[in-house]
Amino acid sequence: MPIRILAIDDCPEACSQYRLILRQEGYRVKAVDNGFDALAELEQRKPDLLLLEVAMHGLSGWDTLRIIRGTVGWEDIPVLVVTDLANVKKVSQGHKLGCTHYVQKPFDPGVLLTAVEDVLSEAGHPAFAASM
Repeated sequence: MPIRILAIDDCPEACSQYRLILRQEGYRVKAVDNGFDALAELEQRKPDLLLLEVAMHGLSGWDTLRIIRGTVGWEDIPVLVVTDLANVKKVSQGHKLGCTHYVQKPFDPGVLLTAVEDVLSEAGHPAFAASM
C-alpha cells in the first residue's frame, strides 16, 4: 500500500513540487492550501505523514498543528515542516509541538526526500522498518 502524504501549503508552486518529487518515488500525495481544508481532509483519511508550511494565511500552520496534536487519533501523525521561516524561535515552537525535522524553502528535491524518509523511519512506519 502506498505511503499517503498530506501536504498543507498555501503556495501552489510548492504543492506542485511536492506532488512531482514525491509521486516519482511512489508516494501518494494530496495537497491542500490551508489549515481548514487540512482538518477536513484528516477527518476523511489519516495520512502517514504531513508536510506543513507554517506561514499560511488564515489558520496558520502552527495553529493547524496545535489542533491536530490535540485531536484523538491524529496526535501521532508525523509532521515535516517545510518553510522559509528559519529563525530559532520558530524551530523551538515546532519542537514543542512534536516536529523534529525541517526543510527550508527553497529546497533541493533530494533534501526533501531524505527528510521524508527520516521522519517516516523515526515514526516506525512499516515501509522503513528494515532501515531502523
